[in-house]
Amino acid sequence: MGKYTDYIMKTAQDLLSVPSPSGFTHMAADFVKKEFEKLGYEPQITQKGAVLVKLGGKDDENAAVSYTHLRAHE
Repeated sequence: MGKYTDYIMKTAQDLLSVPSPSGFTHMAADFVKKEFEKLGYEPQITQKGAVLVKLGGKDDENAAVSYTHLRAHE
């Protein structure tokens, strides 16, 4: 596999192994936040527990933003 595929597979595996039952997803959000920080981004965790990160772009009006809400499925 390519280096990006390897990273994606490992990171997905690591994320899926984080305990995150419904109502207690803060550890998964912390994991995602730290992964974005390793990549050089400045993510935030919102009051609702979602991870918000600006991915950049040409300028503030033409930027990409990722808003990740983590929830366990039973």
